[in-house]
Amino acid sequence: MEADVVETFRDSINQYFLHRSDYVSVHALLISWSENDISPEQEIRNLRRVLEADYQYQVTALSIPTNGQFDDPQLRLNVEISSFIECSSHRRDSLIIIYYAGHCSADKAGRAQWSAFEEGGPTVCWHVTQQLLFHAVGDVLLILDCCNAAMIAKGVKGSGRFEMIAASAKGFKTPVPGRSSFTKIMTRELGRHTESGISASSLCSLLLENERMTGHTNTSTETPIYDDLARTSRTSLILKRLEPPSDPRFKKKPASLLMIRISLSDDINAMEMADWFKTAPPRNVTAVEIEAVVTKAIRMQELSSKEIFSPRSLFSKLSAAAQDEIRRQFRGLDTTMANAKKEIDDPATAGDAWTVQDTFSRLDESVSGVCSAVQSSALLDLDRKYYEEAIDDLTLDVTDTSTALSLRNALVNTQVISEDQEIGRDRVRIVKTIQRLKIGKIDGHMVIIEAYRYWETVDKLAAAKQQVRRLSDILCRPKHVDFHILPGIGFFQDKAEKEFCLVFEPPVYFEEKDDVVSLSELYTREKLVALDHRIQLAYSLCRALDCLHKVAWVHKGLRPDNVVFVDKCHPPRLPEVSKEMSSRVRTLDSLPSVVDFTTPLLFGFEYARPGHDPTNLEEDYSLENNVYRHPNRWGRPTVRFEKSHDVYSLGVILLEIAFWKDVKSILDYKKTDRISATGVREKLMKRSRERLPHMVGKVFTDVILLCLSYDEHIIGKSEYEIQGVFQQRVLDRLKNKTVHI
Repeated sequence: MEADVVETFRDSINQYFLHRSDYVSVHALLISWSENDISPEQEIRNLRRVLEADYQYQVTALSIPTNGQFDDPQLRLNVEISSFIECSSHRRDSLIIIYYAGHCSADKAGRAQWSAFEEGGPTVCWHVTQQLLFHAVGDVLLILDCCNAAMIAKGVKGSGRFEMIAASAKGFKTPVPGRSSFTKIMTRELGRHTESGISASSLCSLLLENERMTGHTNTSTETPIYDDLARTSRTSLILKRLEPPSDPRFKKKPASLLMIRISLSDDINAMEMADWFKTAPPRNVTAVEIEAVVTKAIRMQELSSKEIFSPRSLFSKLSAAAQDEIRRQFRGLDTTMANAKKEIDDPATAGDAWTVQDTFSRLDESVSGVCSAVQSSALLDLDRKYYEEAIDDLTLDVTDTSTALSLRNALVNTQVISEDQEIGRDRVRIVKTIQRLKIGKIDGHMVIIEAYRYWETVDKLAAAKQQVRRLSDILCRPKHVDFHILPGIGFFQDKAEKEFCLVFEPPVYFEEKDDVVSLSELYTREKLVALDHRIQLAYSLCRALDCLHKVAWVHKGLRPDNVVFVDKCHPPRLPEVSKEMSSRVRTLDSLPSVVDFTTPLLFGFEYARPGHDPTNLEEDYSLENNVYRHPNRWGRPTVRFEKSHDVYSLGVILLEIAFWKDVKSILDYKKTDRISATGVREKLMKRSRERLPHMVGKVFTDVILLCLSYDEHIIGKSEYEIQGVFQQRVLDRLKNKTVHI
């Protein structure tokens, strides 16, 4: 339960402080009639300019057709709004704005009916269409500049806010476009509050205070009305400029920490808690975190006290070494909890924020140690015949092992394919291609696509399609974020290009204007990268490989061009200039970009497979590919692919990260030099010993050397023991370096 609360809270609150806004996206739909008798077009253009240029919202205009012979207005309106909601309001932290300028009156049953002209002409039943808005996942703001604007039917909204600003009450008129019109005055007020933001209720209050709208001359006008149609929140939604996300690499060290203790009368509701913290936080609050680590630690202690190693328990079926490691981690957790209690009870340290933060850090490390010990044991030491029983084990659930065990079971069981994930090619629209990766859209949603070619022979094509179907099934299964693999959506076959394409859901912060960039490209583009960023990148890649290998998944293609980052592209805001000056402004050749080195994404799954599957012994004599391969895998491989070969490839990448240049530049071979597989490894290890201790320190150097000679350190060891070598001598040592950065 606490895991769901934490994830829901973090997903909502982190996006708020990243964008400093309630919303990750805001889309507006401005509706009018293609032919009308009030001419609102200029005011709509002005409103659109403010929303797009000042607020950075995505705006779409919709003209309801008046020639029903060719396009039914009711059908067109329903289809457009349904599509708009589906594409723009599929997240809780999104806002859609529906604006209408035109006529509105009551039909024979007294319900809202929009019309193109005051007398006669086409009409649409707004009371029917508006019910679609109650199905939006995110927040909804309805702005109606028409007579009888407040004539709206009630409904029930499952999630999010639904608020309305109506230009007039039922039975009253609103001014036509001009100096006193609702839209003109509202647009001006929005322009004044771009930086500070304004709530929907406050915006309506300002309109009420405007004498042009509420003056005595407007005797036929009922002043604007605000209404909360959902009543799901105590606060009104905020209209505010969408700022680019802050650069996560350069978070300032907090000047102080404030620990808040909250007493709850019932189970916590994560979204209510997140909405509470997002309500007008001070500008100097940069982050809010919810900690469930104490609850998790207490649950672990309760489980450990219930004889989890009793003769009939699942853990009694583990090896003695695995049981000893789990017991050791549980004892460490008990010690940490006891020390934490002493510090909390000690008046000298109980109120000190840094002491509390340090206590939480040590507690989190102890909880992680227990989770790691249980996961490694269950995944690598437990006999497969107990997997079905293990999936429902409470201890495995508390230690976040069940999901990984389910993934491993799918990988080792060649017959398990949950469902066919094939996507129709006609549903996919390619937006742009960046080397092997493509950015596209499926049903209006952004996706990242990895494509690789296939041979069009009947036997090979059938086998290749079965392989990609199985790979897609694995990629679509739930995985921990430490895998550094984007969630899979499915795959499609592009017969025209002779490609199979794996489809991934992009990160939540990914936008259409963003690009992706590989690690190999960054070596030349980013000339200087701080050592702490490089060590964190190295640790992230090691953590990802540890996750893969624990579930019996070998990558087989670890190279820097398969390590990818989102390249955030933020255009600079230029000051407004006159037409004469604008002709002198030089067009920028490139825009400033932001790459977060702590969040690499793994691709290159063309050859990825379960560790026990038959290996591919195809020949490849390309030096560009072979330098990343274990010496036994050069040219025509004579041995099956092992996990140690992945570790060797990782070692070469870590070596590149340490030098911050590609491996061919490090080797610096001349055309006349004789190159051999073992010679390359020896030269890489020699260069590491000679240069790296001074450049990156002894720990990072030792990790690289171990990876390059990994097969020598695991001879005669079991799968569980082999993974233990990697965790203790690679992962843990780099983790300690990142903690002290």
